Amino acid sequence: MLSLQRSAGNAAVNEALEQRADQVAAGEVDRMMAEARSGKMSPRQFRRKQADVEKIDKLLERTNLTPVEQNRIKGDYNELLTRSREVRTDEVQYRAEPAGGKKAVAVESKSDRVHRMDLKEAKANARRYRQKAIEDAPNRAHGRPVVIKYTQNQDPEIQQAMAEVFFSEGSPVTEVHFGTTVYRRP
Repeated sequence: MLSLQRSAGNAAVNEALEQRADQVAAGEVDRMMAEARSGKMSPRQFRRKQADVEKIDKLLERTNLTPVEQNRIKGDYNELLTRSREVRTDEVQYRAEPAGGKKAVAVESKSDRVHRMDLKEAKANARRYRQKAIEDAPNRAHGRPVVIKYTQNQDPEIQQAMAEVFFSEGSPVTEVHFGTTVYRRP
């Protein structure tokens, strides 16, 4: 009887500890999001940004949020880290042209865990975002090209395979970034 009481007591203690860990993790996620939303953060250097994204990723895994809710928060956080106060991601940025002048591009920031994907998953991810870029093309002024920016780096062979998917015929994607590595349409 004493043994059953102890295991019931241990289960209650374990549940209370898990709830507290969830509260602490959720509180830290809220704090990091508030800091990012404040506009006081300067654009982060890549390694710091990558560390922040991984930290929020680990914290979210400790919460009771669904994977869909976790992914939304990660995406929002990534966008907050990658944009300046004047230019929002998933909108228009202007790039200098070699011949002079400026060209508008639509920048799409992605927080997918590409560094954890195998070749098949990575190519499926690229196909999904390429298809979305094609479907969104009528809503972009003047056939504006698209730049895809992933927060995470990936194996160079997988990066190349993803770039080939993005640059296939009919795709409006002209650049793909994996962290600090950039691929441009040939």
